[in-house]
Amino acid sequence: MNNGYLEMWDNWSKKRAIVPVYDNWLDDYYDILTENKNTEILDLGCGIGADTLYLIERGFNVLSCDFSNEALKSISKNIPNSRTKYLDMLETFPFADESYSLIIADLSLHYFDNDTTN
Repeated sequence: MNNGYLEMWDNWSKKRAIVPVYDNWLDDYYDILTENKNTEILDLGCGIGADTLYLIERGFNVLSCDFSNEALKSISKNIPNSRTKYLDMLETFPFADESYSLIIADLSLHYFDNDTTN
């Protein structure tokens, strides 16, 4: 990932290094979430962990992934029982195909152009 983007997201994360606040958009998908209650949910581009917090508070298992180490530090500090992993979505995914049945990528994929996401 471009170092300028990384610096921008690290700075953004440092400024928001608090317990995240989430909205309830995932409520609309609660049936799908419940079907995956016994599996780990992958939260891509998790930022400081708003969706991670929502899920953990409701008893879901989550692996929070981001390419900003500052964001991951914030999650580790502010969300008990969280699990984080550094992940650059432009690199080869470090997960086996079909190893996750549910992936959340809220407000992250739209930062890539069409050629990158195809």
